[in-house]
Amino acid sequence: MDRKTQLLDSAEDLVRRRGFDGMSFADMALANDIKTASIHYHFPGKAALGVALMKRYAKTLGDELNKMDANGLTARAKLEAVVARYRAALNGGESMCLCVAMSVSRDNLAEPIIVEMRAFRGMMLDWLEGLYKQASDDKTLATTAAPSAQAAATLAMLEGAQMIAHTENDASRFDAATSMLLSAPQ
Repeated sequence: MDRKTQLLDSAEDLVRRRGFDGMSFADMALANDIKTASIHYHFPGKAALGVALMKRYAKTLGDELNKMDANGLTARAKLEAVVARYRAALNGGESMCLCVAMSVSRDNLAEPIIVEMRAFRGMMLDWLEGLYKQASDDKTLATTAAPSAQAAATLAMLEGAQMIAHTENDASRFDAATSMLLSAPQ
């Protein structure tokens, strides 16, 4: 693994557990047994690090979503996979997905990070809207509203449930909040 990837991994772990405001280059240096100057070589400032984190996160999740689409999964199977991914990101309540963790620091984020977060959420909303359009055809999920409205509600539920579960340090809070997403008859 190259140093930049190692630093991104370390930063993502710290941000997901502490939020963007709760992570510093000093924390990253300590976690990687290096000097902060070594981090600045790859990321001139915290904003550049935040942009790199969000871009990498969006690409990783985007690739996963594309694979689901390419594998011909039902709308229900795709939604189950996405809910499972958001739940796994909780790490038992110890952390959150990167975008949710970054959102907590919204007021202190540089504009380029916010732009990347909007792009990430736009990608998620577009994909979820496609999922609900597919559900209208394959009938594997109940469709009770326009696909765009269901997509927005689903993303809000996933992200909000993560915040509650993290605050309570209890992943069962996520399960309770998201159970209705998958409770519709098959």
